[in-house]
Amino acid sequence: MTTEGETNIHGSRDAFRLAFKRGLLEDGETWMDMIKSRTLTSHTYNEDVAEKIAADILNRYYSEFVTLQTTMESLKEARP
Repeated sequence: MTTEGETNIHGSRDAFRLAFKRGLLEDGETWMDMIKSRTLTSHTYNEDVAEKIAADILNRYYSEFVTLQTTMESLKEARP
């Protein structure tokens, strides 16, 4: 996004917010939840938390990545 004039991106939250604003991500809340899950996995050693995050990956996060891939492929094909 820096090639598009965006220079104020300091972390994943900034990047996700901007991507959502630009229409690259459909469900901004789910992407923010991914950041929370990533943080939890780095600092929590609890099996119940790990199981919930694993379920979220399968039931929520994976489909967001598939949607993003489709969006990016469409944008690539539309570029001159």
